[in-house]
Amino acid sequence: MGNAYVSGTNPIVVGDYKNDPDAEGYLLEAMTLIDTAAETYEVIPTPEGVQYTYRDVVRGPDDLAYVLGTDGAIHVLDPATGEFTDAWPVVDPWEGPQEWQDPHPALTVSGDTAYVADPAKNSVHAVDLTTGDVTATVELSAAPNEMVVAIG
Repeated sequence: MGNAYVSGTNPIVVGDYKNDPDAEGYLLEAMTLIDTAAETYEVIPTPEGVQYTYRDVVRGPDDLAYVLGTDGAIHVLDPATGEFTDAWPVVDPWEGPQEWQDPHPALTVSGDTAYVADPAKNSVHAVDLTTGDVTATVELSAAPNEMVVAIG
């Protein structure tokens, strides 16, 4: 596990997972659920055919995890059950980057809203994480790469 996605109100840590040191590229096909209260560690696969990078996982409403897959959808993961419960199409299907620094779809969150970087279309989409609806799209003059939400 390389990255931990946590919630301030839930003892389960969601992590990315890679167990093949010889695997090529930056795409991942499994996740970890680490229950810090029960002291358990479980590896769960992503949905069939769905991969992601470290930039594609966030925690959001109701302590759920949200994973932006290479199929272009945000997949909703319930850490309590280890089940993917929903999927919401947002961007076109995409391939993993040649280098980790190369622009590729990414996900960040503020409250109940996820922001999805769409470098193929030089845009960012706002997605309501309680409904899966795309609520806004902003066109940019260049491909978005690294993202952070700043409120102030």
